[in-house]
Amino acid sequence: MQYSPFQTCGNCPELTSKLEKAVNTIKDKDASIKELNGLCSKFETQLKKQDEILKMFAEKKGHKVSNFPK
Repeated sequence: MQYSPFQTCGNCPELTSKLEKAVNTIKDKDASIKELNGLCSKFETQLKKQDEILKMFAEKKGHKVSNFPK
């Protein structure tokens, strides 16, 4: 029995539903990854600024400051 591209089988509705759920799950995970990457970038910036402020504070108080690894 040959199928044309426009015919459907008995499993098509179920498989289409599963495919749509999988695509939605992937989109949700992708959005979460992008959000987490943004947060990591913000935290990295905060930590760099915090290191600079701590170094300035230590120098102002007369403490010997070594170079922080970047």
